[in-house]
Amino acid sequence: MTTKKDRFLTLKNRKLEKDKIASFDLPAIKTCPNAKECKKYCYAAKCARIYKNYAAKLDRNLKLTKDKTFEHTMISDIIGSNREIVRIHSSGDFYNQAYLDKWISIMHQLPFIRFYFYTKSHNLDFSKMPRTATMIKSYGGKYDNLINPEKDIHAKVFLKSDKIPLNYSIGNNNDLLAIAGYTNIALIKH
Repeated sequence: MTTKKDRFLTLKNRKLEKDKIASFDLPAIKTCPNAKECKKYCYAAKCARIYKNYAAKLDRNLKLTKDKTFEHTMISDIIGSNREIVRIHSSGDFYNQAYLDKWISIMHQLPFIRFYFYTKSHNLDFSKMPRTATMIKSYGGKYDNLINPEKDIHAKVFLKSDKIPLNYSIGNNNDLLAIAGYTNIALIKH
């Protein structure tokens, strides 16, 4: 079991902790090969520039993802967190197929945990993802053309809350809507 000092999950996130959601985060932009316009206003990158300890944790997490112990370490950390919901990447993204496959393996080994994530890595193969996971495809990347807005649950950034279409729910202050996987998510630009 991981100690608080060794923890790779984030348990203290203003938006997530009220719902007892843990998150695993990576350095923004550096691990977002498919990001496009969102690089200009990335909230996670801004936080990492301001909070140096947070940036160091993200770099440590990235290093772990490339280690052969990643799956075992994450399973231990998730179980030790006593959380039933894990958001993969409130910062960062699936930077290649091998890394995504590790997460898919973790999800299958923890069927009692609810996983969810936003991603711009629509070019990767998510077909083996378990039903206990919810994917929200995010607009603003290189592969927006792979999002089917009629079928895929997706997220878009909006400049103002009064410009949001009816088939979207605002997700800035609550991620429970994203976990449910039945509504598109509107994120108001910070």
